[in-house]
Amino acid sequence: MEEIVGEDGELKPGMQVYSDDEAYNLYNNYALRKGFSIRKGHIRRDASGNVRLREFTCAKEGFTRDQDTFEQKRYKKLETRTGCKAMIVFTVADGIWTISHINSEHNHDLARPEERQFLKLGRKVLEAHGNVMLSMLGAGIPPTKSFFYLANEMGGPENVGFTKKDVHNFLQRKKNEMLEAGDGQSLFNHFKRKQDEDKAMAKEIGQVFPGTQHRLCTWHISKNAGKRIGSYLANPEFKKQFNKCLHGCSTETEFQASWDDMISRYNLGGNSWLEKLYSLREKWCPVFSLDTFSAKIRSTQRSESTNNVFHQISTHTMELIKFVHHYEKKIEEMRLAELEDDY
Repeated sequence: MEEIVGEDGELKPGMQVYSDDEAYNLYNNYALRKGFSIRKGHIRRDASGNVRLREFTCAKEGFTRDQDTFEQKRYKKLETRTGCKAMIVFTVADGIWTISHINSEHNHDLARPEERQFLKLGRKVLEAHGNVMLSMLGAGIPPTKSFFYLANEMGGPENVGFTKKDVHNFLQRKKNEMLEAGDGQSLFNHFKRKQDEDKAMAKEIGQVFPGTQHRLCTWHISKNAGKRIGSYLANPEFKKQFNKCLHGCSTETEFQASWDDMISRYNLGGNSWLEKLYSLREKWCPVFSLDTFSAKIRSTQRSESTNNVFHQISTHTMELIKFVHHYEKKIEEMRLAELEDDY
């Protein structure tokens, strides 16, 4: 569809398109240029089920419904809705979608040009590149490199229309679909990292840093689980419950109930690795250390992430000029991640 906008780049009543998708894309592309996300609003149909009116609103329209005060939450999510009234209305007659009303006034700040890449543009943009992403993954190219390949092709991350996190979520969803279809068993057979359970180290830590808590790295535990209970992890329901026990419970009671249910449901009462893991639960399950401030930084997270960065960009035989080039690219990735976090 050729872009239909006024000479000033604005949408105006009377402009026409010819389908729901064209109407959505028209307002979505306009929103991207302006710096806001949209959501689908009310739709009215006639007695035959034909669309007669369609609204699209700013994503910050309305307010989030009040949560049950008795429902325990791990932590409160950031409120993103502001009751914004910005919207567009299309009336439909004889297959022609005509803009009948538009409100361009927002009650919140719009995203700056460098932040517009983080706007939620829906799955359509990412789905359009889905086959490319899956082909890259199949060729051994990790999601982050796939994202920056597309960013380079499209003139920068700000022009892609989705973020690295969206790519990871998209690929994870596709992996889950493969697992449900019975095609993804091999995805869980490549983890070979040793779990950090060194008792001697724990003892030394207690002597050198009195009053501190020695914790086990849940990243290592989850990786080691692929080797120890990989056949069970191929089941999406089991994986979901195992991950909940690992870092998704908010109280000790919830953890105990989830763990007992997992062991009972999947007949794992005699699994020695899980028994050992359970005996060490106070060292890795977050609900047993809520009285210790950690700023949600997991043990060894900083050193491992630093090592991982240099492992990705360097080899023993790499020339210095190539290292500098890769280092600069990695800095660009990290600054992009910081910009997204700030946004």
